[in-house]
Amino acid sequence: MSICYNKSRKRYFICYNLKLPDGTFKTISIYNKEWTKERGKKFVQAIEAEEIEKDKKRRKLYLHSEASITLYELSKLFITECKSMLKTQTTYNKNLMIKKYILPNFSISLSLEKAFTINTIENFKAKIINIKTIKSKRKNRILLLLKNMLEYASDHEYISYELYRKLKVLIKPIRESISSSKESLSFWTNEEWDKFYATFEKDDIWRLLFKTTYVCGLRIGELIPLKWSDFNPIAKTININKSMDSSGNLDDAKTASSHGTVSMSEDLTNDLIKLKEDMYATDDDYMFFGHKHTSRTTIRRIMDKHAKDANISHIKFHGLRHSCASRMINAGISPLIVSKHLRHSSVKETLDTYSHIFPNETVGLIDKIFK
Repeated sequence: MSICYNKSRKRYFICYNLKLPDGTFKTISIYNKEWTKERGKKFVQAIEAEEIEKDKKRRKLYLHSEASITLYELSKLFITECKSMLKTQTTYNKNLMIKKYILPNFSISLSLEKAFTINTIENFKAKIINIKTIKSKRKNRILLLLKNMLEYASDHEYISYELYRKLKVLIKPIRESISSSKESLSFWTNEEWDKFYATFEKDDIWRLLFKTTYVCGLRIGELIPLKWSDFNPIAKTININKSMDSSGNLDDAKTASSHGTVSMSEDLTNDLIKLKEDMYATDDDYMFFGHKHTSRTTIRRIMDKHAKDANISHIKFHGLRHSCASRMINAGISPLIVSKHLRHSSVKETLDTYSHIFPNETVGLIDKIFK
């Protein structure tokens, strides 16, 4: 038994040797998203023995007498492990994909060795590829999820490594064309934003909510938990330090780079100052919702209604973030500044996402250099 530290995940984890039915040993790693550097190594050491026993029981929970489990049982075990390693919203999304796309396409009552064959995997991939209502990016996420489940089954000795090795080769990602990648990025032009914004009454709090989202390029999970304590009227910034999932659970922001302060315009700052005064709000109040946050569904419903009233194209809430990026890029803002404002992990991420929006700066430049 030992306590190790994963630098990339910034988490401690427990390693121990599990004795298998054939007498051999397998090294097992136990992760938990709560075992952070801040919690410390001593905290994990104190619960090490208890966690190992819980892990051993969990691994034996669904085992049949013939040492096999069904696909349905595998999905339950897989999601249980995801809950201990990933954010709540991420686990929730994976569970939805399993229920919607993976379980219906296999015989979930059969043992894994019978449910997962070359034929069933090939048929599954063909069905996913032929779904016309989802884009290639989502199809690849579904295929990767199945591959992760197979890897989990192999690591826990529910299927042989040889079977996993044969099947994972079949689950190669679908190639996504550059054109389809560009088309999947939906956003509003400056004119469309102005039309949308004009559909709200001047004193409508929703008008200010969407303006804050648009100007600051916020994700919906970052917007909902904002409190007045995150607002700095003197510096004209909002501090992004947390995220809220669809179930109302608070977590860290999406990535380490997502943490940070976002600059806002002077008129938006003044609007927020007035809103706080009109609401008699305290620093502990939610910025737009008082004592209780609202739901993602409500926000999307209001956005869709006003987009319809403005007679402009429907986009997802995240499209407001893309619209913010588009406005900055077309105003001639450098990729570095756009990257910092959107809190991307690197300029490369910004360029990869919005390269087709940036103007062709080589037009006319080549003539000047090589004349």
